[in-house]
Amino acid sequence: MPQIAASKPLVMEGNPEAAAAEEFRSLRTRIEYAAEESGEKVFAFVSALAGEGRSTVAANMAVAFAQAGKQTVLVDADLRRPALHRMLRSAQERGLGDYLTVRATEPLEIVHKLHVPNLLLVPAGEGVRPPADLLASSRLEELLLALKYQYDIVLIDTPPLLQGTDAQIVAAQADGAVLVVERGRVHQEQARQAADALSAVKARLFGVIFNRRRRR
Repeated sequence: MPQIAASKPLVMEGNPEAAAAEEFRSLRTRIEYAAEESGEKVFAFVSALAGEGRSTVAANMAVAFAQAGKQTVLVDADLRRPALHRMLRSAQERGLGDYLTVRATEPLEIVHKLHVPNLLLVPAGEGVRPPADLLASSRLEELLLALKYQYDIVLIDTPPLLQGTDAQIVAAQADGAVLVVERGRVHQEQARQAADALSAVKARLFGVIFNRRRRR
């Protein structure tokens, strides 16, 4: 997997000629190839800890797919600390939590268009029960199947793997998981624990991105 250099959020929009943007396009090509070969379309972005740049990577990847003409849905499954609606300059509207608690009954109720052509967002929305209980319900599987059928690619941002079971539950429902590791911050043992957490729920580890946010 390519190494994505330090950058401000959404470099794909603000500086598409940057080296980091080219790395995102390279990763996009790899995922596209996997999707074409096996029909895989749903990818969860995970990290061992908070603050490794996972949400930023997921958002930039979503923009990269949208810029390539793919109907792309980005899902914010971090129901505890949602961030994607701010990164993408969108209101925190009805979203995943509302669908899981049946306050929204149809998948398309929680899919919102953004200013980027071809890019749609399912924000975290609002939930009432512990997030793990909501994510473990059959409605998450139903939602992902509906999105997979309707759109070209589905990318999911998750909470940190080592701070609860939420990310494991989501990754187990995805076609593959991409592990984001901040080089120089996460110890090798923590990265191994994150990979083991995915293995424990039989989630397929599609690849690892080393995010060099603090490169000198």
